[in-house]
Amino acid sequence: MSNLLMRTNNIYNYEQTMKPLGTLVYEDHFVSDKLNAFNLLWLSSKRVALDEDYLKTLKQLLSSKVEKKQNSSVLSYPWAINSTYYESTSMCFEYYMAVITFASRELHKILQNSNSHLLDKQHFNKIVNTYKEAKECLKKWNTTSLIYPACPYVVSERYVNDCIKFVRGTQLLVYSEKETNKTTKGVALSSAMTYLGDIWVRMPYISTIALNHYLTARLLLYADVNSNTDDNETNSGKKITCMKEVLNISGLIDRSTCYLPSVIFDKLDNIAQNYDKDIRMIESVYYPTELNIVDVNIPSSVDKDKI
Repeated sequence: MSNLLMRTNNIYNYEQTMKPLGTLVYEDHFVSDKLNAFNLLWLSSKRVALDEDYLKTLKQLLSSKVEKKQNSSVLSYPWAINSTYYESTSMCFEYYMAVITFASRELHKILQNSNSHLLDKQHFNKIVNTYKEAKECLKKWNTTSLIYPACPYVVSERYVNDCIKFVRGTQLLVYSEKETNKTTKGVALSSAMTYLGDIWVRMPYISTIALNHYLTARLLLYADVNSNTDDNETNSGKKITCMKEVLNISGLIDRSTCYLPSVIFDKLDNIAQNYDKDIRMIESVYYPTELNIVDVNIPSSVDKDKI
């Protein structure tokens, strides 16, 4: 079946890719009508942790009436993104980077979980909502072009949308495994393909994983279409086309960059065990004409823009 590469733990570490640099001393630079000096001191101490409390408090500071302390210097917010130094004097930069870094860390945890199909959907929804918070920040932030030395690729609506599509596509793929309704399962796999296949192919790190998740969803979808198609002369062309598509895709999936529950890997190993035999039988009994893969009807998909 799939390339026999063992699943590894060498998944890209998001924490190393987007990392705050230095220390910020909010209490020495700002006065807020919602946060006192002690709150600002606490905020400064939580920057390295970048947890939910830091995000909530920083958002509160952004929404408050903030005044720069007299005689204090301009506060800048330095970050390292893929080992490249970036800096901005906009607090929106700090908030945006903190939000997408937190979302990436939470996504990292799910990708490392070999039983992610057992997780409540709120785990995925939380990550999507966090990325949507970043999108809202972008709408209010009009100085992204002033980031030094240049605006990084992660500071864009396309980047956030692709992250959301990746989470949604992976979620649908993961949960399709335990879906018992044939129609719902087909729509889930088809939608997973749509989301994962729409991600920018040059997007660092995520695109490689997205490609393998897309191929897995495509393999499972055509295997599902085949199993739900009656075995008769009329359907022989459709069935043989689906089975050959599954066999073709199985050699393209690289498990070393595929992060899915172990039950899906088990299914990949067993799903087409008898396909070669089945294909020979259909060819010898019905003499079918193989279809163009685009002529095989598959379940409908959600709109890729509805994320």
